[in-house]
Amino acid sequence: MKNVIAKFKKETGETLEIKNRKLYYGDSLDLRGTQITSLPDNLTVGGYLYLEGTQITSLPDNLTVGGSLYLEGTQITSLPDNLTVGGSLDLRGTQITSLPDNLTVGGYLDLEGTQITSLPDNLTVGGSLYLEGTQITSLPDNLTVGGSLYLEGTQITSLPDNLTVGGYLDLEGTQITSLPDNLTVGGYLDLRGTQITSLPDNLTVGGYLDLRGTQITSLPDNLTVGGSLDLEGTQITSLPDNLTVGGSLDLRGTQITSLPDNLTVGGSLYLEGTQITSLPDNLTVGGSLDLEGTQITSLPDNLTVGGSLDLRGTQITNTSNINKEIPQVFQWRNFEYIKIDGIFSRVVSHHENVYKIRQIGECKERFVVTDGSGKWSHGDTIKEAKDDLIYKISNRDKSKYKSLTLDSELTFEESIECYRVITGACSAGTKMFVKEILNIKKDKYTIREIINITDGQYGSHEFKNFFENN
Repeated sequence: MKNVIAKFKKETGETLEIKNRKLYYGDSLDLRGTQITSLPDNLTVGGYLYLEGTQITSLPDNLTVGGSLYLEGTQITSLPDNLTVGGSLDLRGTQITSLPDNLTVGGYLDLEGTQITSLPDNLTVGGSLYLEGTQITSLPDNLTVGGSLYLEGTQITSLPDNLTVGGYLDLEGTQITSLPDNLTVGGYLDLRGTQITSLPDNLTVGGYLDLRGTQITSLPDNLTVGGSLDLEGTQITSLPDNLTVGGSLDLRGTQITSLPDNLTVGGSLYLEGTQITSLPDNLTVGGSLDLEGTQITSLPDNLTVGGSLDLRGTQITNTSNINKEIPQVFQWRNFEYIKIDGIFSRVVSHHENVYKIRQIGECKERFVVTDGSGKWSHGDTIKEAKDDLIYKISNRDKSKYKSLTLDSELTFEESIECYRVITGACSAGTKMFVKEILNIKKDKYTIREIINITDGQYGSHEFKNFFENN
């Protein structure tokens, strides 16, 4: 083993250690520009491993990479069995044609444009899985994707049972005609341009469900949508009992004529141009209620509206019975739900000012804490939530941003700090935005770009006003 270490040192200038009888390099390892032609067996790299442009033609057995593995531009044509990559694995621009069994990738797996034609059984991807432009025609059973799954432009015609996607599921333009039972999507579900005509029972979508332009004509019982539900222009004629919508509900241009009793919409409710003539008792709308041009003539008892009320073109004159106090915690279908910083979650348990919650569409339990005076914060642990709450209620010094203009540039990290300081957004909400919404990360952003990117997100109006009124 000493000879192997000496050879590696001569070829790369880097020194390997021996741990548990295996070769180990504790940091990230960048071999670009070196003369190395092979890696030793049983190698563990603690950080990233960069092999782009090297003369290495194969990877050793039992290779473990703690960070991401970069192979673009190499002559490597296959991956070894039992490969473990803690970060991301980007295979674009490689000559690899198959994936090994029991491959584990902790971050994203990008196969876009590769010659890979199938996925192995027991594939686990902790981040997103990109399959656009591949020849893959099916997905393995029990596939788990912790991030988003992008299938646009693939030849895949069906989804496996019990599919779990932690982030965004993009089916736009695919040949998929039905969704499997017990499908769970943690983020946004995009069905535009598909031939899907129905949704499965017990569908759970943690983010936004956009049904515009689809052929779906009805919604299943017990549908849960953690984000917004957009039915605008669809052929859906009724809403199911026990509908749960954590974000906004858009019914404009539909043939829906009534709303179910005890409907609760965490965001805004858009009824403009519908045939709905009355609102149900005990309706709760967390955001704005748009009744413009409807035939509704009166408001029900116990109506709660957290945002603005648009009554243009209606005969409604009495608004005295509207409650403007939106509860943070909803009693709903014999369960408690909570919506903080735009994140809709089910309450698992709570004690005093600490709530254990599970975000809609996710299995992981997290925590929410409050100071009892309207300030709330998320965290993976109680300590993290409390630490973030302290940050939110402290005297945030916005003065250092007063001199910035719309064209001023901030680094990625500075942009996050600036947005949180000005809006009070918690770290969990910000992390969720970066993970699920921000498609492309750059080194720098102008204030103008940040305003455009965050439009409609928590605190976006406050952020925009801060700089436009400067």
